[in-house]
Amino acid sequence: MKTKIILLLLSVVFFSTSILLFMVITTFKKDKISYVYEVITSQTASIANQLNTELESLGLLSLGLSQKNNAQQIINDSKYLKYFSVIQKIESKNEIVTDFTSSEFIKDESQIQKLTDEFENLSVVDQKILFSNDKLVYQIVLNQLIPNKVATLFVFESEVANQIVSSQKNDQYTFVFSNALQLVIGDTSAVRQFGQYLERKVTKKWAESETGLIKNSNNENWIYSSSPILGADLIVINFVSEKKAFSVLKQIYFKSFFSLILILSLVVIIGIISATYLTEKLKSLTAATQKVIAGDFESEVIVSGSDEISMLSVDFNHMVKQIKRLMSETAEQARMENELKTAQLVQENLFPPESHSYSNCTVVGYCKPATECGGDWWFHSEDNDSVNIIIADATGHGVPAALMTSAIKSAFVLTSKLKLTSEETITKINEALCEVGRNKVMMTAFYIRINKKTNSAEYINSSHEAPFILDINSDVVDKNNFVYLNDKVSARLGQSSETIFTAIPIQLKSKQRLFLYTDGIFDLKNSDDKKLTERLFHRKVTEIANEKTDIHTYSKNIRNFIFDYHTHKNLEDDVTLCHIEIS
Repeated sequence: MKTKIILLLLSVVFFSTSILLFMVITTFKKDKISYVYEVITSQTASIANQLNTELESLGLLSLGLSQKNNAQQIINDSKYLKYFSVIQKIESKNEIVTDFTSSEFIKDESQIQKLTDEFENLSVVDQKILFSNDKLVYQIVLNQLIPNKVATLFVFESEVANQIVSSQKNDQYTFVFSNALQLVIGDTSAVRQFGQYLERKVTKKWAESETGLIKNSNNENWIYSSSPILGADLIVINFVSEKKAFSVLKQIYFKSFFSLILILSLVVIIGIISATYLTEKLKSLTAATQKVIAGDFESEVIVSGSDEISMLSVDFNHMVKQIKRLMSETAEQARMENELKTAQLVQENLFPPESHSYSNCTVVGYCKPATECGGDWWFHSEDNDSVNIIIADATGHGVPAALMTSAIKSAFVLTSKLKLTSEETITKINEALCEVGRNKVMMTAFYIRINKKTNSAEYINSSHEAPFILDINSDVVDKNNFVYLNDKVSARLGQSSETIFTAIPIQLKSKQRLFLYTDGIFDLKNSDDKKLTERLFHRKVTEIANEKTDIHTYSKNIRNFIFDYHTHKNLEDDVTLCHIEIS
């Protein structure tokens, strides 16, 4: 009986699996052919678009360099442009009238001369001649013919050239040609094996993309795809060995055979077990039940067969696991809630008191996180000469954002002791956040330093909501008189350690108030589920300012307004306010 069951299972599984695998492999092979052609075409078009973008960007940059006095600094700051010059024919002589070289670029005079020699061959405005040398692309462009012949010559490090050079393999090659099929980028030695195909295409006008199958000089099949760069008179051609493209089929055949053997093996094992154990003894289930009653939740019934007792055993095992999981989750949830409360208490210590008066100003702030741990933070401190105030908003909220607020607090306190400039302070904080967040968690920030004697100030806005100044001295405070502090906006903190920050100077006056806030204000919703608009927000700020109350009452009234507006139970984002009044 056992043998008959196993043979029956093997026969059914073998024939059904064989038919299924045959259908899957046949369908896959057809789809693979279409997929390969689609991928190669897409890859070629992507390279063409990328190179076209590089050349267009370079053209715009070269135009700007010709019109600016700080061209050398621009080239030094550029990541890709290495050399730029303007060559002009004056009285039958070719003279270089402008010449700029990147500080890190070692000029290859032979390559530059090679490009300069092409100046005589240019006869049409915007005509371009270019070639590559490893990762560098050399190009000369004719800008004008009358009254003097003028051309721009530049060398730039091309990501496309780098990609093409570094990705060349024996089974795939990518080349960039001129429309006359002169090689611009690519392996010169490798292009020879496709010479017959290229000779047939010399007179072809490359107006459209093309994909097909050719034979190389070794009579091997290769799939090719071409994509023109019409604006640059270039053509990108990608060759992929057909053998490589369809090599995955061999793996499919092998894996299919292996899967068939594995399935048949499992069927044999399952057949033996099923034939040997048809039912499970009720005694084992009763014994397991007694263990659970005694508190032993590790007890488990061994299940075999598919009769009613076996199904009951399965349900019993599932019930025990669910009870054990629920008890574990309850304990874990209690532990996490306790840790979150501890983290919340720790984060609260990162904030200063809600109100503090300095010799030249009064600072009043407030922060309400959306969850136990928030991503908003504000702080203020003073040194011998100045009062320093900062407000920041980390991406998201919760524990990751809270860790960033802890990092910026530490960095801010440390830099305040080093007597740094405003730019140096924010730069150090940014470097610390880049190290902690690894460019994954970032934050916007606004930092202002106010001189205690003169009330002159300077600020740095790192992509934060623009604070504004209200002049309480005015008889009527008007929104049109707001002064927004967003003259120059830098990148977010933690985005790049190479970000350059610039402090903007301003002169503050007595009785002026600075209003700093985070964007969580505009996520507040009323009973109609409508978010607070900037228009309504600024109107209410103006109305409350015209009440001419002191800074503490003013801050309290602002808070009452926004949280009266918000009728939902939970916040979508942290809300932070900071008011500064100049004495």
